[in-house]
Amino acid sequence: MLSCNGITLNYAVILYDKTKSKIKIVQDIAAELPEAPVVSYFLCDSWYTSVDLMKSFLKKGFYTIGALKTNRILYPMGIRQKASELALHMRKSDPNVSLVTVDKRKFYVYRYEGNLNKISNAVVLLSYPEECFGNPKALRIFISTDVSLSTQEILDSYAKRWSIELFFRQSKQKLGLDKYQIRSSQGIQRYWLIMSLTHYLCCMFKGKYCTFEEGYCLHHQVKERTDYGHLSVDPAWSFAEGCFNDCRVILCNFRYLLIYSYKLELKDFWFRCVTYLSPLSLSISL
Repeated sequence: MLSCNGITLNYAVILYDKTKSKIKIVQDIAAELPEAPVVSYFLCDSWYTSVDLMKSFLKKGFYTIGALKTNRILYPMGIRQKASELALHMRKSDPNVSLVTVDKRKFYVYRYEGNLNKISNAVVLLSYPEECFGNPKALRIFISTDVSLSTQEILDSYAKRWSIELFFRQSKQKLGLDKYQIRSSQGIQRYWLIMSLTHYLCCMFKGKYCTFEEGYCLHHQVKERTDYGHLSVDPAWSFAEGCFNDCRVILCNFRYLLIYSYKLELKDFWFRCVTYLSPLSLSISL
């Protein structure tokens, strides 16, 4: 997912290649990204906070904000220690512990800034929900390679990663992501392309950006206008023409879309669309 100025769109759906590791697949995604035009962040869960990945995204101008596994090694006061072991010594009265509110929930957070294995300097946050302080099962750990961010900013940024979970839920419940019956990789990729386009049209259905649910409900409240192979949704395209007039695309003809190669570079279109809005920050979520 690509997020910018409050707008979140699907950047790409990548077909899993069993000949590559997950880390290598994501490194390839990072390699094809355009250079970040502003301060930008790669948001990820603990599967992808590897040193190699963080370096790959940093080359493109993206800092990493992600979850960490509790067995990651830290070096407080120069002493090698697992993050989970360090958390056992947390006290609410510690000067490095603060009470932070994220999405109406409160967390006690310990801020560590220093070395990790193969990382010279990063911020690591050890957090417990207010009501579960000291419970090892409730411990959550996060990392930011941008050490200039405050504890609040890091957690608020990571919370934006939730949009990718919403996208998959919406796509499964409304767009048939888990119900299509296609076996060829080319057919699957073309289906994903149409699904992403449909998701985008729902998000732009009001003539400006809205939630997918709002656009989807409005779509069912108005008369659909279709002409066999053509799809016309005027509010969305008028918005696109108004805001993205220098990177306009016309993807209205389903027949053309179905026979066109997946080399359509829809990902480049999304990137150009959101960065056209002169963003203050940009984030990629996995």
